[in-house]
Amino acid sequence: MSHATTPSPRLVRALTLLGALPFWLCVAGALAAPALLDWHRVALSYAAIILSFLCGMQWAVAWQPAASARVNLLITSNAVTLLGWLSLALPQPRVAYALLALCYLLMLQLDRRLVGAPSMPAWFLRTRTQATTLVVLALAILGGIA
Repeated sequence: MSHATTPSPRLVRALTLLGALPFWLCVAGALAAPALLDWHRVALSYAAIILSFLCGMQWAVAWQPAASARVNLLITSNAVTLLGWLSLALPQPRVAYALLALCYLLMLQLDRRLVGAPSMPAWFLRTRTQATTLVVLALAILGGIA
């Protein structure tokens, strides 16, 4: 018989905050070595991928037996995923960065509503808030230099 183990809060916190690092590497690259890579394409694609991952977390929560507003979570997370995908096709990177930043803030608001659910402990919301702040700041800087 297999027993599922819950990852340690320390590991989850470290991985969550490390997920913001590529955004800041893109900021540094766009400022220090703009000709090396298409930093905006790298940043926008990473932002859309991570946003989709966050939306997938909402799906996982919606499947929990005690989850309230399950259908709402499923529909909202799908809509946000589609907005993130759409951002990749926008011709103006500044608009794409703004749209993605708004999507990240929306996902954080959805997570705030889930605090107390077995899959959303309060300590994780603090970590998500810190990571979202780092991400949205990086997106704002990248949008400003796009």
